[in-house]
Amino acid sequence: MAEGRIAPFEHGESVKKSDLRYAPSFVPGKEIEGVPKTPTAYTVLDIGNYLGRRRSNGERINGGVDVNTRAALDALYLLEVRAIKTFDIKSMNWSRLGKFVADMKARPSLGSCVAYFNLFG
Repeated sequence: MAEGRIAPFEHGESVKKSDLRYAPSFVPGKEIEGVPKTPTAYTVLDIGNYLGRRRSNGERINGGVDVNTRAALDALYLLEVRAIKTFDIKSMNWSRLGKFVADMKARPSLGSCVAYFNLFG
């Protein structure tokens, strides 16, 4: 996306800034300096729809976010801010990964890790 190989996603006013991620980053709500935000902004829902993720009954996931897509993007976010290492997640199935990243994101220590990354990353 950041290189322009995928067309930009359109976002209305109802999309929360905290839900937007800006390619090439995976950190939600963090704009990258020097990169135009509109062409590279995406959400978990955008990626799920782009990948054709569907509910188990075959319906497109338009009103809700695919849990596996969220788990994958959140794991990439945690890797980016150095809160976890690839070793921590490489043998996990989707269910375990989703629970693991939700637990990691809920930890107060993640806030200081993200703050450190924003300063020195």
